[in-house]
Amino acid sequence: MSSESLEELKAIIDNAPEGATHLDDINTYWKVISEFDYYFHNGSQWDDSEPLENGTRSLSDIERIIELIEQVESLEERLQEELWRSGVDYE
Repeated sequence: MSSESLEELKAIIDNAPEGATHLDDINTYWKVISEFDYYFHNGSQWDDSEPLENGTRSLSDIERIIELIEQVESLEERLQEELWRSGVDYE
């Protein structure tokens, strides 16, 4: 499991080139079309590649993690507000 902050995860998504589907362990963006069709982003364009050798993370999974973290933060805020209203000291 990765230990990036919410801001770092958002930066991964924000900095992804158009069409990217994955990010590898050395922070290279990949576009995986099929089991046999891989491209890596060289900083300016997509280059054809052999299958991935490094571990990768799906950008859609990272987007879902961001969504879940934001939901947890929202629920924590609501819980704190409700506990405050009820007179409970929440820390």
